[in-house]
Amino acid sequence: MQIRKMVETDIDMVCQIAQKNNQIVNQHVIPVAMQQDFLQLVYQPTRIKQRMKNSLFFVLEVNG
Repeated sequence: MQIRKMVETDIDMVCQIAQKNNQIVNQHVIPVAMQQDFLQLVYQPTRIKQRMKNSLFFVLEVNG
């Protein structure tokens, strides 16, 4: 297990994990359409890439 600074090649996996996590956490609380709107706004790969220019992002890597 390793915590490291996120790089551009991590973005797609981070988005996939965020979507799955959001579905699990909010499945009975927030309507699916609202969840999707939020994910599109916050976890769009191009948006994350832009945010990486001004913010630090870290990922936990397990078994590569």
